[in-house]
Amino acid sequence: MLIHDPPKNLKYFPHIYMISPDYYKGSIDEYIKKIEYSLQRHSIKIMQYRNHSSPIDIFKVIADRLQQICNKRSITFIINNRMGTTDNFTCDGFHLGSQSLKRSFIKIKNKIYGASCHNEQEIKIALAKNINYIFLSPVKKTQSHKDACPIGWDNFKKLATKYKHIKIYALGGMQITDKKIAEKNNAYGIAGIGCFNV
Repeated sequence: MLIHDPPKNLKYFPHIYMISPDYYKGSIDEYIKKIEYSLQRHSIKIMQYRNHSSPIDIFKVIADRLQQICNKRSITFIINNRMGTTDNFTCDGFHLGSQSLKRSFIKIKNKIYGASCHNEQEIKIALAKNINYIFLSPVKKTQSHKDACPIGWDNFKKLATKYKHIKIYALGGMQITDKKIAEKNNAYGIAGIGCFNV
């Protein structure tokens, strides 16, 4: 088992990774229903709950409901750790943004830890902290980060090849049909928000 593999008792790492859209306002039931539809439609086996817009109480309510759905469907459930705390969450693991990655944190035993990276320096930090997988982004232009400069497939491939011992997902402007080209560029898989939540 590689040092960056998840604990043995956790679910398998699929090659398609779905990220939830933010919840802004409106019916929580409808928000969850749309996510559940996407999970079923795309046969998702790993998803990340990412919600940077809601207060902590609503965040937790939605997290609990999504965890129940994922548990029922045997989907690995990851929470984006925007609050900088891992307390009071039932999930398979946590995903750290690039800024959270640079801070000190204590890992919880038997949890998956992922991180968002945008350059080689951040990949090295993730490796030093024994992160299980990485999102390398943005590969292409993306609606969620319009000001971010895409790294392109050539640069992605260079980094994915150099650090092939860790699972690196391509993120940023991905479509379902990009899975093959991502794999040709040495990605472990693809991750996305918009391509699943339509």
